[in-house]
This record gives sequence, structure tokens and C-alpha cells, in this order.
Amino acid sequence: MSNKEVTTGKLIHDHLVKNWDRSDGSTIRDQIAERSKSYRDELIKCVENNKDKVDDDLWIDVQKKEERLFKGKTHRLYFIAKRACPSPTNDQDVFKYNKKDDKIEYIWSVPDVNTCRQMMADPLGVPADQKCLLNFVIDFKEGKLLERAKKLNGETKPSPVIMKG
Repeated sequence: MSNKEVTTGKLIHDHLVKNWDRSDGSTIRDQIAERSKSYRDELIKCVENNKDKVDDDLWIDVQKKEERLFKGKTHRLYFIAKRACPSPTNDQDVFKYNKKDDKIEYIWSVPDVNTCRQMMADPLGVPADQKCLLNFVIDFKEGKLLERAKKLNGETKPSPVIMKG
């Protein structure tokens, strides 16, 4: 297992911990193991279903959406294949499928709005095992993730700014 896989697993773990519900008698470890396996399976399935549709690398934008019916309890993950690196947003993980090497590379994660606020409000209080996620949050807030996405997409000119009138 490479360091990137460990980091990815840790970030996925952190995303899942906040949604744990004890009502079914399972432990948090049980639920994380099951969700992490499901997450990996869905990521691989998305790549397999889409890699032959493009001639180049493929981007996987994993979006977490809250189910309205069970507000605050249930989240659904959407694995969306894209031809270009997506713009960063909250509740998102981004991966790149390198077609030449047949490998999936972890790019970044941005947690939900509240987690971002908490981390930015007290960056020194963020546990050591979440420093990588904190760095992504800081880069997201400072616009560096967007700059990175544009660079990965080959965009060389700054985007025009639309002024509110």
C-alpha cells in the first residue's frame, strides 16, 4: 500500500466519521470499513465504466450530497467522470485516472462548509492526522486549488471577472 492510498483512506475515514449513526448496533470501525470498501468499489467502477470513452486521462469528481428526506443523517456519494479537472467545491474528493499507467491518483479533498470553517478558525487545534486535510482547506479558501485545477486543465489565461452591477 502506497502513502497516497493511506492518505486517501484517512481522508475518506474523516469524511465518514461525522456521519456515523449507532442505531444499528454497528461500531464506527464496522461502518467505516464497509463504507471505505464501497467507496473504493464505486471509484473503480466509475473509472472502468468511463476510461474507454476518452483518449486521455479521466477525472473523477466525488460529490457528497445530503439526502433531504433524512436531513443530517444520510449522505449519498456521486462519482462523476469528467474530461477535465473539476473546479474545487465543498464536500468533494477529486481523483485522476492516468490512462497511460492505468492508475488512479488522489488529487484533493474539500470537506463540508462547517468543517472548513472550524479548521480555518483554529488551524493550530487541528489534530496532526488531519493536517493534510487542513492544507487542502487552506488552499481551497485561498484559491490555490482553483489555480491548480486550471493549470491541470492547461488554462493559461486568467478567467474574466464578472462584475455585479
